[in-house]
Amino acid sequence: MSIYDSIEAKWINKEFTVRKTTAKNDVYSIDAEIIDLGQLGFFTPVGHISESERYSSFLHGKIFESKLPWIKQFRQDVAELNLHDVMMFKTNGDITRHVDANYETGSSTKNCKLNIVLKDSDATVYVSNGTVTEQHDAQANDAWLLDVINPHWVDTTELYLLQFWFYSDYNTVLDWFTRHPGLAYK
Repeated sequence: MSIYDSIEAKWINKEFTVRKTTAKNDVYSIDAEIIDLGQLGFFTPVGHISESERYSSFLHGKIFESKLPWIKQFRQDVAELNLHDVMMFKTNGDITRHVDANYETGSSTKNCKLNIVLKDSDATVYVSNGTVTEQHDAQANDAWLLDVINPHWVDTTELYLLQFWFYSDYNTVLDWFTRHPGLAYK
């Protein structure tokens, strides 16, 4: 997390060259900043889901995956689930109600995330299917599979997550993990 915090501080202090991009799919498009860290990966602020543009961000790539010696085996194990990305997520404040987009055209329902809480937090995560709203309190090492095509939001002052983003529907991913109990990676 210290690497993440260091990169975030440099971003806040405007020490990086920012590349603007527009991500589009069949649901919506967003304008995003991307900080290219070269071969190490990317840092992506996501102000469109937080109360302030400086609250939330993702860190993708070797810069943190190199600290996960089991990641290659995990990728092989879940290959049939279309693992799109592995990333760290951090927010320093509330996340607004939103849905996540799958950026493959025509695949808007194939999208869910496995979230692992990296340290204790005051965060409460909510997800609603329109009828039922579930909530989860963030405790270190908890893991949640979220159906992110449904509205979800977070109330918090700080939250760190390791996220696995699958371009498969929630029920497919849930079924796979149910059929593979007791997975452990070191």
